[in-house]
Amino acid sequence: MKATQIFRLLVFGILIFFSCSKEEDWTPDPIVYDGEMMAFQLAKIHAPNLNRKEAVFEGSFGDKPLTLGKYGSDSLIFIVPELAAGNQQLTVQINGKEWIWLIDIAPFSNTVPVPNNFVEAFIFQNELLHTEIKEIGNGLSTWADDYEKWLNSFKQDYSQLSIQEKELVKGVFSNANTKFWFEIFESDNMIPDCSGYPMVTYLVQSGKFDHFNFKYFEAFSSLPDTQLYRTVLLGFGLAMWHQHGWLEGLAANTFTCPLLRGISLKKDINGSMNPEEETSLSFETGESAGFWIFGKYQLPNLQDRANTDDFVGDFVRRYDTFEALRKKSNNILSLYQEAFDFSLPSMAGGPLFDIPATANVEEKPFEEGELTIFSTVLENPLVRLTAFENADGKVTFLFESLNGREQLFDLHFYFGDKTRTGSRVYPSLVKVSCPMLLEVFFEGDKVSLEILYGKAPYTITWSNGMSGTEFTNLPAGEYTAWVVDADGCERSKTFVVPEYGTLTDIDGNVYKTVKIGSQWWMAENLRTTRKRDGTVIPEVLSNQEWQSATGPAFAWYDNQNEFDIPFGKLYNANASCCDICPEGWHLPSFGEWHQLEDFLGSTAGGKMKTINRWVHPNLGATNGSGFSAYPAGLRLPSGHFAGSGENTSFWTSSFDINGYPFIIFLYYQNEQMSNTFAFNAREGYSIRCVKD
Repeated sequence: MKATQIFRLLVFGILIFFSCSKEEDWTPDPIVYDGEMMAFQLAKIHAPNLNRKEAVFEGSFGDKPLTLGKYGSDSLIFIVPELAAGNQQLTVQINGKEWIWLIDIAPFSNTVPVPNNFVEAFIFQNELLHTEIKEIGNGLSTWADDYEKWLNSFKQDYSQLSIQEKELVKGVFSNANTKFWFEIFESDNMIPDCSGYPMVTYLVQSGKFDHFNFKYFEAFSSLPDTQLYRTVLLGFGLAMWHQHGWLEGLAANTFTCPLLRGISLKKDINGSMNPEEETSLSFETGESAGFWIFGKYQLPNLQDRANTDDFVGDFVRRYDTFEALRKKSNNILSLYQEAFDFSLPSMAGGPLFDIPATANVEEKPFEEGELTIFSTVLENPLVRLTAFENADGKVTFLFESLNGREQLFDLHFYFGDKTRTGSRVYPSLVKVSCPMLLEVFFEGDKVSLEILYGKAPYTITWSNGMSGTEFTNLPAGEYTAWVVDADGCERSKTFVVPEYGTLTDIDGNVYKTVKIGSQWWMAENLRTTRKRDGTVIPEVLSNQEWQSATGPAFAWYDNQNEFDIPFGKLYNANASCCDICPEGWHLPSFGEWHQLEDFLGSTAGGKMKTINRWVHPNLGATNGSGFSAYPAGLRLPSGHFAGSGENTSFWTSSFDINGYPFIIFLYYQNEQMSNTFAFNAREGYSIRCVKD
């Protein structure tokens, strides 16, 4: 009877080599893995008194034959085969004796299903990438030839494996420790051109290697030289060539992509362009001014190293340091070649091409739809941007001085195209040669024309032949007023009287509705005490009850029901969320609110606010849309009320990526429509419904 030694695995008896991403708290050195092993991992097990001359050991793990290698002087190393979870026996012949370990096998699972053709898809992707790299040229052609040798060697060795061995290779390549080296992309174009944002792809893909620990790959070089293990190491080497080739190709394409560095405005004079670039802007109040807009483009270059504001500098600095990653990878390849006698090339040591020291700046017009103007911000409350257009290569502004005097202001211009975003500040002046300003105010069924800063008497002409400055129950449609003052100053004002209707809720409340653009909106805040299905929404009075409410709830501002008209009720999130609007209407989404804003323009908030009930200055308020937003305030999660006279907020049906609902916000100190978030379901806001 031959001697048998049985070792139950202690904490110090088994080490699993592993590496993870920074986010997963990867550890740089092999660690104790709680006495368990998992299929397809590289494992090391303590085995004292190994023969110095013996380097390869045969045995079995469960019902699977196993070849092990020597790691150091007192350990064995191997790849764990796929075994049933639970206690399994590892048997190894050492110095003519049979050694046995009893080892717990953890259940194996991949968070993402691995396709049966995983390795075949990886091979195909390498073939595709190799072809694209070869076509790029610029120093990559020779590199591609070396890459092809690794690809062909792996394909040849993999083809000689048994079905069971191919399954193990698939498991090793796709497990959590190595899978991101073997990413498979369903794409016919591995290296995108400039339209596919190669710089962004480069930064995302190269960043995942920042904290990768190569010790896991190093340890594989201690495996014995068998056909199976040889194929695994060839696959690891090919994966490194694949990742480096992909990144080099992305970088090469990125250096051919001009980036938007700035804009240039050139004044439009009666349809002709002044060739001189504008460094400051001048406008006449109430009159449109147009500027031809050009992009300033430049290729990435070494000057971007100092750029810490966006991803252009990140890209150049990362490519500068890419050589360190290549050296680490090449060290692994050298270990494999020495251990398994691969006659395959090493990677080139330095960058495959040089980053240009600088590049020329080229100015070119934007194609239709190519430039996005994110916003224009003014820092003078006495200046209003009444109209703005970006079309046909031109931007057109219409500014107004709100007090009839010249105004200095800074125009902050935020812009972007598919390559980059940016901003520029233009010192600007609104001149007032004709100080007269026309405003049209809507209040209920009444429409008023107000003439500011002109000199009486005035000559007023209306497009429909009417006279005067105040009107009631005007039919829906477009109207224009032309006004000439005593000094000959001329101004015109065009406005639209919207179409109105009515709506009745489940409680019998009747609401005025208004058509704005293609949307029908309630022109009053919701006042219902029941949802569409009849579910009662209780009134909650005390602060303590409001704080602890878990279901639908409403309140009048300051718990005073006389605010019901015109402020309506304030509802919590559980009241607003589910079919609270009348049949055929619904709680508007964030997108529907912004459809309204897009139609009304940059002063949407002013066109939505009523002219009374708001505190001074109630900037821009005309209610020109007929939306009739009153300053209803809000109820805080604490139960306290705030903001009456100063602001109003509306629930939406949309949520941000963190699950917080978007809120629409109007404020007395500006004329824009803003958005924010509700961070607590017990916040109380108003509700407007929009027609299905």
